[in-house]
Amino acid sequence: SSDKTARLWNLQGKLLQEFKKHQDSVNNVSFSPDGKTIATASSDKTARLWNLQGKLLQEFKGHQGSVWGVSFSRDGKTIATASDDKTARLWNLQGQLLQEFKGHQSSIYEVKFSPNGKTIATASLDKTARLWPVENLDELLVRGCGWLQLYLKNPNVNLSESDRHLCDDLK
Repeated sequence: SSDKTARLWNLQGKLLQEFKKHQDSVNNVSFSPDGKTIATASSDKTARLWNLQGKLLQEFKGHQGSVWGVSFSRDGKTIATASDDKTARLWNLQGQLLQEFKGHQSSIYEVKFSPNGKTIATASLDKTARLWPVENLDELLVRGCGWLQLYLKNPNVNLSESDRHLCDDLK
């Protein structure tokens, strides 16, 4: 809601729980696959993870714009977010950023995992939808070791987003 809350109702219309810690409108909500937690996305630039009793479990911070979409992976171990800042992000349930997806030219309003969890799809106001590979921990470690190897060879190297393609050859 624009009143900065999300609400959980039963099918008879009875309010079961109110989730209120966001500082701006709540734009999206997603249940975990096991139904035990809820993730919310907000214009306050965060996503949040809650238990069904309304207790805040985790806050996902880092976006530079409103967060419009939030989605759980099929195994419930990761959350993807979509933002006005033209990025989608992948997080673990402890709030750590695992991956950032850049390439859209405008706000991203939706993000969903593929059934096998190896791809996410994003939809943007730039009139495109994109598919992005999701790296597992082993793949992330390979890439991180590649960056470290490159750095050890040349400590002055700048591993900015535009330069990271250099590490692809080290995989």
